[in-house]
Amino acid sequence: MSWSMILFPVWGSFLVPLAVAYYIIAFDVYWLYRSITLAGLALLSHFRIRASETYDWMGDVSGFADWKKVFHAVIIPNYQEPGGTLARTLRSLANQTLPAKQIIPIIAFEQRAGEELNRKREVALRAEFAGIFAKLMFTYHPGDIPGEVAGKSANSAWGARELAAEIEKHKNWNPEMMTVSSADADVVFHPNHFAAVTFKFLDNPARYRRIWQGAVVFYNNIEKIAWPMRVYNRVASVVYMGLLMRPDRLINFSTYTLSWHLLSEIGSWDPDVIPDYIIKQYVLDNKAPFWDKTIRVFKVLEDHFLWPVNWFILTLGATLPPLINENFGRTVIGKTLPQVSSAILTASMVSLLVVIFVDWRSKPKVAGLSIWRRMFSPFEFILLPVVGFFFTALPGLDAHARLMMGRYIEYRTTEKV
Repeated sequence: MSWSMILFPVWGSFLVPLAVAYYIIAFDVYWLYRSITLAGLALLSHFRIRASETYDWMGDVSGFADWKKVFHAVIIPNYQEPGGTLARTLRSLANQTLPAKQIIPIIAFEQRAGEELNRKREVALRAEFAGIFAKLMFTYHPGDIPGEVAGKSANSAWGARELAAEIEKHKNWNPEMMTVSSADADVVFHPNHFAAVTFKFLDNPARYRRIWQGAVVFYNNIEKIAWPMRVYNRVASVVYMGLLMRPDRLINFSTYTLSWHLLSEIGSWDPDVIPDYIIKQYVLDNKAPFWDKTIRVFKVLEDHFLWPVNWFILTLGATLPPLINENFGRTVIGKTLPQVSSAILTASMVSLLVVIFVDWRSKPKVAGLSIWRRMFSPFEFILLPVVGFFFTALPGLDAHARLMMGRYIEYRTTEKV
């Protein structure tokens, strides 16, 4: 479908140029609506996140008589992750406003990373964090289990299996009062994160039917990475903020929390898939409202189909019909199509100003940056068309082409900076 949408302006300009013109204008209007809406939601989300960061969650948590009975297991799958990165994640857990004795980090290693490397990481982390948490666990996921696909989902499922055995040993760990978080290996939790999760867990009568998605931003090493990825991560951070304001769009990813009760009920993560965002039972479960799950799945498909399409239609679409079909280019619509498209897309630039503002307010202020680097930081967004082509459109197009030809892509971990 993505290839069809991209190629339609090319062959359609010969056969049905008028239809192509309306198609491009409709797409531009859709983009205007989507960008303005998302920018507004990102702005609201930013202020809500700021308020949540400074709120006294422990003050609310202490109002529940049984708050000390709540334990949070945090599964951190990793593969050849630098020890410093894992230590940084554990420090963010140790520095929570909620007592660390109610947190159970699970460092989920992959055996295929090498026993020597894994053991070295474990020894160093045990030495630094001894006695801090309720329990610091290390698991080793075998890499030769039939039917599994190497990746975060399979490793998380193995970590949950090991956690189940530990729960049996610790009688003070009430499974009904436990949550499980799936976390990326390089995540840095805000100090209030688990205090907020504890409150939301205790305060919600439907806690066993809820998943809490963390506000994920990509600012940890933003000033250390190459400028193309810096621009991409800055935009992505603001976009994900906006999506948090859309309950109908929320699909859990990266770092999220659910009750142990719910995880046990659904049978843990699926070990035979790469993404852990959509659990297959969600689509099949008749307890989930039909329209709710239908809209969510539709939105996921929409994002995947348009992933490689947006750049080509928005950047090249309006120039193709009059360029390819000279006769159409002499018509009123052919002559005005580029101007109309340009006007619509110029209006959508308002959303970019909002993105720059939210990014400026959210991005950590890194010490040691030169005055010139700080001054030109907003102008990095000028490179968005280039970054969008090489790091969004082309990879998406490549992935779709591979899927069409049955050449599936294996999971590969990204080296962390």
